[in-house]
Amino acid sequence: REEMYEEAESVNAALLELSLGDLLECSSRLYILVAQPCDLAVRSGGLRFDSNTQDSSLTAALLPIGELDEDAKASGRFKESEHPLPHFGDPGTSHVAKLSKARHVPAWLLDLCALSTDGGCEIRSASVALPAHTGAWSRRVAKLKKRAAEACTNYQRMASGAGFGKPAAAALALKLDARHPFEPKIRRKSESDWSVEMGAKRVGRLKEPYSTELLVRFADYSRRMATPHDLAREPRP
Repeated sequence: REEMYEEAESVNAALLELSLGDLLECSSRLYILVAQPCDLAVRSGGLRFDSNTQDSSLTAALLPIGELDEDAKASGRFKESEHPLPHFGDPGTSHVAKLSKARHVPAWLLDLCALSTDGGCEIRSASVALPAHTGAWSRRVAKLKKRAAEACTNYQRMASGAGFGKPAAAALALKLDARHPFEPKIRRKSESDWSVEMGAKRVGRLKEPYSTELLVRFADYSRRMATPHDLAREPRP
């Protein structure tokens, strides 16, 4: 297990930036992050791309992690849509990443896990870059705060005047689609007093080369050929 996985304490205490293979807990369910490392790399100016629009629109895939049932565990066979995660979880259990259940979310929201030593996916008006953040990431924190503050302003408008409930308004303000795994909460008292909490936490990391193996497998699954429907087959009862 130590060869394959980095524990939450070492990843979060070092404030390591977002990376392929990061493990997140959202709404009591575990997910693993899949994205091209070159896309996740933050450049010297604090952005991943040349423009803020490109940076804010980048999405990353979160694959749900599930436990194999007893029949599949006994046979040792995995579905085409599953990728095995050996030594994950308690001894005697077998887990897989579900390639067909990907949740695509804005990558900048996942960056929030790298702002505190507990791995919580949240940001506040009082959040600041810490000594462990590199030069690029110290500039990244300022850009994340600005983006989150804008989302808080949009949330206040929608929650107060457009007839949205608070959870729906928070999801819209953060540009989350209907299949997102988060429980977002936005609080805004003033321009200088606000917070964004995603209800998620980074709990570890799948190391190289195992994370790259998962990325390649996900890419292969995503570009698989579609199988035509057998229109002559009798429908199931």
